[in-house]
Amino acid sequence: MSLSPRTVGIAAAVVTVAIWTGFIVIGRASAGRSLLPFDLGLLRIVGASLVLLPWGCSLAGFSPLPLRPTVLTGLFGGLVYAILCYAGFFYAPAAHAAVLMPGSLPLWTALLAVPVLGGRITAARALGLGCMVAGDLV
Repeated sequence: MSLSPRTVGIAAAVVTVAIWTGFIVIGRASAGRSLLPFDLGLLRIVGASLVLLPWGCSLAGFSPLPLRPTVLTGLFGGLVYAILCYAGFFYAPAAHAAVLMPGSLPLWTALLAVPVLGGRITAARALGLGCMVAGDLV
């Protein structure tokens, strides 16, 4: 059975929204309870690792990047990001997280790509990043 690109796109959007919603709702519901941000971050990483392990083991290599950028990207984009997000849930409502986290992710990805991956910020990209910062401030 072949799916149309539109169907695949809609399915991908639904899955993405479900993942983000689950992350935010579970993180906020857990805030102030018995689990600390590190505990939640660890559960998130272990859960995702278990799901992706069979796929990762089937590849010839785990990353097309050298070891250092791979480890830094995994550390900042995985564990540190999750711990900071879960720590924020102790202080901010889920509505704030639902707007600021997905909206700011491209901003922080672009900024961290400069030192970690050697990326460049062109004038057009700087304008776009500035618009994201302005949107976050509003």
